[in-house]
Amino acid sequence: MSPKLMVVVLAVVTAVMAALFAPAAQADWPATTCVDSSTPIGNSSFAGGGTAHVTLSVGGVVQDNVTQTYIAEVCRDANSGLYNFMVGPKNGATIDESGNTGPSSYKNGADAIVLSFTLNSGDVPKSVEAYGNISAFAISGQTVTITGTPGALTQINYGGPSPYGACMGNPYSGTYGAGSSCAAIPCYDAVAHTADSSCVDDLATFHGAVRGPNGGVDKTGMWITSAANLYSVGLNNCASSRRHGNLGSRRRVTARQDNGANRPAANISVQMVGPHYKTDGTLNYGNIHAFIPFAVIQSCFGTDSASFAQAAGVTRQEGGTDTSLVSGTQFTLAPTTGGLLLTVPTIGFSSPTYTLTGPRASSSASTATGSTSARGTITGVKWMSSKGKVTSTFTQGSTVKAYKISAKLAGKTKTGSCAAKGTKVTCAVKGLTKGKWAATITSTLKTGGAGPSATKTVSVK
Repeated sequence: MSPKLMVVVLAVVTAVMAALFAPAAQADWPATTCVDSSTPIGNSSFAGGGTAHVTLSVGGVVQDNVTQTYIAEVCRDANSGLYNFMVGPKNGATIDESGNTGPSSYKNGADAIVLSFTLNSGDVPKSVEAYGNISAFAISGQTVTITGTPGALTQINYGGPSPYGACMGNPYSGTYGAGSSCAAIPCYDAVAHTADSSCVDDLATFHGAVRGPNGGVDKTGMWITSAANLYSVGLNNCASSRRHGNLGSRRRVTARQDNGANRPAANISVQMVGPHYKTDGTLNYGNIHAFIPFAVIQSCFGTDSASFAQAAGVTRQEGGTDTSLVSGTQFTLAPTTGGLLLTVPTIGFSSPTYTLTGPRASSSASTATGSTSARGTITGVKWMSSKGKVTSTFTQGSTVKAYKISAKLAGKTKTGSCAAKGTKVTCAVKGLTKGKWAATITSTLKTGGAGPSATKTVSVK
C-alpha cells in the first residue's frame, strides 16, 4: 500500500459503544493476511489458496494480472474480523487511494467498480460499510460482490507528523493542542488562506470493510456508504434487542403492560465528522447512502417497509440543535429490491449526527383513522362504503403474507376477504346493515406472527 500522509486507524471508533459499524478508513494496512488482484497469491489466511482471491473490474474492464490500470487489495484484521478492502489506480506497485493519478474517467460517480472476494472458511459476511458510492452488495456463501463508483472525499491525517495525533482515539469528542475540538478540524485557514498540510482531497476513493455477525439485529445484506472523514452507525433500541436484552423483572412487566409505548423509539443513527472546508478553501460537503433490508426494518422497528417508509423521519443534530429534514428534498427513503434505500444527498460539517426514526408503538387499540400497535399501522388505506358493503384499498406490505378484514356493530361481527393484484390489496365485507361499523384489517407476516393493522369506523347506509 502507498504510505500516504493520510492515516486513519481502523479502531478509531471502537470506544463508541452505540456504534455497530466502524468503517475501515486506513491507508497503511497490515501486510499480513492481505491478498490482491495484482498477484495470484495463495494466502493461508484466505480460502481457496493457489488462485487470485480478489477479482476486480473497473469501467467494465476486467483487471487481470498482466495489464492493469487499477488494483484491489483485501486485508483481514485478525482482531476485529473485518475484511478491509481498497480499490484505486495502479501507481507503480501500489494503490493510489486518492484516485488522483488515475484516468480522467475514474472520478466521483463514474467508472463502475465490481469487486469480489471470498472470506475465510468459517467467516460469514453480513454487512458492508464504505467510502465512495456503493450501489449493490451481494452475498453468495462466503463470497461477496460489491458494486459502486468512487467518491470524492476530504480526509484528515491523524498520524505521523500531524498535529492531530491526540484525535486518533477520539475524533468525535476529543481535543488536540490547546483544547481545540477534534470534530472541528477545518483543513483550511480562512484568515491566512492556506491549506492544512495534514489534510488531503481525494478525487476518487473506494474503500471500506465487510463485517460478519456481531450480535443484535441480523444485518445480512445491509450496506452504508458515506462521504465523511469518519462515520459510525448505530442500530438503537431495536425491537429484537429489547426482546432478548437482559431486562430486569420490573422493566419486563412494564413493557408488557404498555405494549411498548414507553420504550425509547428505535432508530438508526449515523454519527459523522468531517472538515468544514476542503484544502482549496471551498466548503466541504458529504452524503449518506444506506440500504436497509426488509428484515432489519421488521426486526428493529416492528413494521413492514411500506408503513415504515411513509412514517419515517430524519433529523440532524449538531451543537445541541435538532433539525428535521424535509422528505423528498433533504432526504429520500425509497423502496428498492429487498429493502429501502436511504439517501441524504448533501451534508455540511463539522460533526453532525443523522437519525432515522420510524413509527412509535402505542398502547391504544384504535383511533378514529386507524389502529396502531407494536407491529405498526397500515398506512394509506382508502375506505369506501355502498349498498351494505365496506371496501378498502392499500399497498401490499413487502413482509406481509396475508390480510384479513372484519366489521363489528352492536356485538355482531362480519368477516370478509382480501385479494392482492400486483402491489394493490383490496379488502371487502358484504351483507352489512345500516349503521356505523368498526372495520378492521389485520395481517400475518411471512416470518410468522401478527403484522400491521388498521381500523376505521365506516357509516353504512
